Amino acid sequence: GPAALFWLLSLFLPREKVPGRDLLRMVLAGFVGLFLPQASFLLAIGMATPIDTAVLGSLTPVYTMLFAFAFLGEPITFKKAGGVAMSLAGVLLLIYNSTHAPGAVDRTQPLGVLLLLVNGVSFAAYLGTFRPLISRYSVVTLMKWMFVFATLVALPFSVPGLAQLDLAAITPKVGWEIAYVVFFAPFGGFFLIPGGEKETRPT
Repeated sequence: GPAALFWLLSLFLPREKVPGRDLLRMVLAGFVGLFLPQASFLLAIGMATPIDTAVLGSLTPVYTMLFAFAFLGEPITFKKAGGVAMSLAGVLLLIYNSTHAPGAVDRTQPLGVLLLLVNGVSFAAYLGTFRPLISRYSVVTLMKWMFVFATLVALPFSVPGLAQLDLAAITPKVGWEIAYVVFFAPFGGFFLIPGGEKETRPT
């Protein structure tokens, strides 16, 4: 859905030439920044509680800070480290209170935790290493290539499910809900994220 929308939008904008070397980087960015985080998250949410998902998600700034330090020379200042530590402490307090509440049941599976870690680390790797690429191109050019490459990687995993899908069973209401999710989450969100990345530091 978003791949089609970004390509459609690109038809109305000035065309940017992307050399082969940067196209390969976009392939990797699409895998690390789109496919891996989305696939691992969608698989994980059925195997982890919402609280555990939130806690493990809160570690993403830590990973991002380390990737940005290693690949972009981003300094780790006391303010950044302190901010991340305060955020993590707050989330850990929330999970402690939730899991120790009367009647609390932990339904998290180890594989769910592993997939959530893959989700956080992969998106952090994208944020912490691809800023130079993001800065070189417009949002539409970058996203149209990243999404098409992520789609090609996802297709082999999607085809079996799509082949069994009963299109007649999708009501107009469900169709509109799917359109809403496709437009506002990946298309709208990833239309805004690279613009923000150009103006702020990875951390």
